Amino acid sequence: MISPLNEARSELLSRTSPTIYDVLIAFFGGLAGIVAVSSKQKGNVIPGVAIATALMPPLCTAGFGLANGNMHYFWGAFYLFFINSVFISFATTLGVKFMHFSKKSFVDPVREKYVQRIVYTILTLTLFPSLILTYNMIRTNYFEASAYQFVRSQFDFPHTQILNRTAYIQKGVKHIDVSLIGAEVPQDSILAIKSRLPQFGLKNVILSVSQGYNTNDQIDINSLNSLVFQDIYKDNQIKIEQLKSHLDSLQQKLHYIQRYDSIGVEIAPEIKVLFPQVRDIALSNLIFNNVETLRLDTVTLAIVSFESGISQQEQSRFQDWLEARLGVKKIRIMIEK
Repeated sequence: MISPLNEARSELLSRTSPTIYDVLIAFFGGLAGIVAVSSKQKGNVIPGVAIATALMPPLCTAGFGLANGNMHYFWGAFYLFFINSVFISFATTLGVKFMHFSKKSFVDPVREKYVQRIVYTILTLTLFPSLILTYNMIRTNYFEASAYQFVRSQFDFPHTQILNRTAYIQKGVKHIDVSLIGAEVPQDSILAIKSRLPQFGLKNVILSVSQGYNTNDQIDINSLNSLVFQDIYKDNQIKIEQLKSHLDSLQQKLHYIQRYDSIGVEIAPEIKVLFPQVRDIALSNLIFNNVETLRLDTVTLAIVSFESGISQQEQSRFQDWLEARLGVKKIRIMIEK
């Protein structure tokens, strides 16, 4: 609440995804600590540094996660704190045994084995998630390196420049997004590039290419500043989103208008049962303009012809049913003679 810095920096992010390397750091830090304590010139400098560098930062990161309601940060950092605590203690225990320090003796050998099993179980459970996280990290890094190498080698065009490239894994599916600016790359070339993905170890990877076209062939795009490219790209993205929103609105209006082309056929069987005197019906959505007030009013118009005359009460009932059936507030009925 007090600090103006609310974003997670690299120092925090580096402690939210522990790997096997953090286990090794904690283990060798514990060895350094026990060696320092057991030397002739005893001191607390090295153990103090181990605590300051291994235990406090993950606890601070866990606190940051709690303060911001980010449980991913909290659990990741708290897991790193647990790794450091367990493997510093484990390294210290090994150092004590190696240097033949006196240790606690168990009177009951059964209890001693029970305690040992608990210790090794904690070590195994602490180590296992870090192995999985390390595997995922290596796999992601390998995929990103292959993806960037593929983009650099395949999207090398004289009048087209790579504006942005992103490689990521989403819900187990690998994606590569490439943004180009300059001369348009033909779709046939893009399809040929996609077909070469397996050659770079990128099988079953989804490649998405977006292009910003430059119609002025006299402009040397290599001489333009990359910041200009980014501004152009962002502006184009905003315009595309606006056009998509406008297109969705027009499609909804078109769907609303087109429904009257088929609604008569849909309700015809119901009309035949409820109002058998109706012979023909036509439905349309019209806008009425009041000549005096210039007020516009959208009204559904129904042109109906009857086999025989219809009473005013029956006509009113037919209108109420039609409004309820079509889900409109106002409907006008014109009787065709």
